[in-house]
Amino acid sequence: MSLKLHNLGYIVPGASREDGARGVARFVEKPDSDLVRKLLASGAVWNSFIFAAAAATLLELLRESIPRIVDDMSFALTADARHTDGLALHNLYAKLPSVDFSRSVLEGAESRLRLIIVPACGWTDLGTPSRVVAALGSDPTIGIRLQHFTVPASLNLAEQCKSAEVRGVQTTDESLLASLRSLSASAPANHPADVSRQSL
Repeated sequence: MSLKLHNLGYIVPGASREDGARGVARFVEKPDSDLVRKLLASGAVWNSFIFAAAAATLLELLRESIPRIVDDMSFALTADARHTDGLALHNLYAKLPSVDFSRSVLEGAESRLRLIIVPACGWTDLGTPSRVVAALGSDPTIGIRLQHFTVPASLNLAEQCKSAEVRGVQTTDESLLASLRSLSASAPANHPADVSRQSL
């Protein structure tokens, strides 16, 4: 598919509710192209991952799905409150596993979620460096040409900023643009889409 719609997540809407929202029937993460066509034909929407949640509700979902991480975070926060070095949380972050929020936390909790579908508004998934570069490259006010750069498959911006700070470099918009200039190969064009918003 030219827009690589199989690289996105989808939400299958559930029944309409009195408040105007919809229920969530299921999440489908990165389906193949054939399934994408079926999902779109049946009314599925892109998962924009714009969501609102009460902190207590979100914490409850996290405790149910990834209890060990939540317990470790609670322990680290308590330890850091007692000590001034703040190393417990720092050390925990260094060894935390990657967690796919949709798959690990939201899948299985569909009955507790609500969906609001908004009209097409130019939303673009910025979930990969290629998509960020494509979005930046489509903005003429940025004034940089990105089509000749290669974009890595993944980019850890927190590590990039940490590395820059260690070297004494300020992580400003200019330094971010300079980092983007150092990337190489073109990225897929950005694309408008219907936006879904999850509300817990």
